[in-house]
Amino acid sequence: MADVAAQESDTLDELRKRVDALVEENAALKRELLLVNEKLFARERALFGVSSEKLAPADELQYRLFNEAEVESDKAPQEETKTVVREHTRSNAGRKKRSNPDETVEVLHDLAAEEKACPCCGSERPLIKQERSEEFDLVPAKVVRIVHLKNVYGPCRCDGFAGSGEKTIVTAKGPAKIVKGSDFTNRSIALCIAAKYADGIPFARVEKIYERSGLDVSRTTLSNLTIRTALKVSPIVEAMNRDLKLSPVILMDETPVQVHRIAGKKPTSQSYMWVSYGYREKHPIVQFVYKDTRAARIPNALLAGYKGYLQTDGYAGYSGIGQSPGIVHVGCFAHIRRKFFEAYESAGKTGEAGQMLALIKELYSVEHRLRERLDRSQFDNDVFASMRAVEVAPILGRIRSWLDSRNGSVTPQGNLGKAITYALIEWPKASRYVDHPLLRPDTNLVESQIRPFVVGRRGWLFMDSPSGATASAAYYSLLQTAQLNGHDAVRYLSHVFDQLASREAGANVDDLLPYLLKPSDYKN
Repeated sequence: MADVAAQESDTLDELRKRVDALVEENAALKRELLLVNEKLFARERALFGVSSEKLAPADELQYRLFNEAEVESDKAPQEETKTVVREHTRSNAGRKKRSNPDETVEVLHDLAAEEKACPCCGSERPLIKQERSEEFDLVPAKVVRIVHLKNVYGPCRCDGFAGSGEKTIVTAKGPAKIVKGSDFTNRSIALCIAAKYADGIPFARVEKIYERSGLDVSRTTLSNLTIRTALKVSPIVEAMNRDLKLSPVILMDETPVQVHRIAGKKPTSQSYMWVSYGYREKHPIVQFVYKDTRAARIPNALLAGYKGYLQTDGYAGYSGIGQSPGIVHVGCFAHIRRKFFEAYESAGKTGEAGQMLALIKELYSVEHRLRERLDRSQFDNDVFASMRAVEVAPILGRIRSWLDSRNGSVTPQGNLGKAITYALIEWPKASRYVDHPLLRPDTNLVESQIRPFVVGRRGWLFMDSPSGATASAAYYSLLQTAQLNGHDAVRYLSHVFDQLASREAGANVDDLLPYLLKPSDYKN
């Protein structure tokens, strides 16, 4: 009996070991299957999925997530009119603001004389009212040839003129042109440049559009005009860069661009636009700088001597400058959220990643609510900063506790494990956004300035030369900043061209800076 019992005990031990091995094998296969499914989902989403991180209404209801909170919180609050109705209030959406035409033309529509006549007595029927309706007619552009006639005067025939030392020949001044000898007015050049850099229309299309209007101008001419005028506006861009480095907060990001004809590099190699966003007295400033590399030495050079807050994503190239004396490196919760959104999507919109998305949503809810009150001047920057710090402190605490409790308990190679690892690495930087009122939870302000560049890049695909890329960077800087400060791109650029053309080289241009100049200060 004892031998039988011992044999059965050994069998049970062996079975337990086999069960434990099978359980471990099953867990390993599940982890492997999860990784394969995540890779498959990533490939399918890249090929067929939408790029937006916005969640479906059902997912919003399930997790109470904040749809694109990091985007929506940056939008200016919109005023709504309220109509008081018995027992409740109702919001009036109303019609969109009508256009503001340069000219109004009234067209009278009347009946023929026989239609107005009374069929009984033949007299004209009385007019009782007029029905009014409106429509807008967009008149196609037209080309106007402007012929400048400059009067030239010779010497006076009087006796004293010969010894007066005055010029023998004097000529009336012609128009001040930003490009001397050009066949095009300053406004025409401004229109072409704004079409590309403000509206994202490549010069190949601009050429065809102008051809339909009767203006013969090649894309080569447009490119040459861009490069030549970029040199003229460079003092303004340099002054903007000077003020940017005095900003207490700078947001920074980079985006790839393909540039041909770079010495020592293949035409298909990647170059980069480095984009910065800062302030002068709360007025936004945007800086685009072209460089042929993404190396860490670029932000080190661009921010040399800067002291203040630098907010970036988790790219390692910012680590060096972020540790420089006088710089406080701040991270981005939007990039943290993006990692968890990918984990949430790849898990079939289930799992723990949704919990983190809900927690991050709470951060943005506080940001949106308090910043809306700040924008309405209900309190000042100091009160805003202190209130925000107090309200988000417990939310940040819950986020950190959630990360710590799950760190190491999920597959580190999976999307959720990667998201947790990324969040913990970025945590010391990301949680610093509460330290200054100009800081927000993310770098979306600078990313939103990259979008017009990306839209344009889809049209022109590449830049031909480094000089063209440098000129493009200058105009993206100037026009993005101008539009952020309320200027119309064409009107502002026309005014700048007229002013620069009439000034001496080296003259002060601070009065032309788009965040100091008001749209009401000029007319053209």
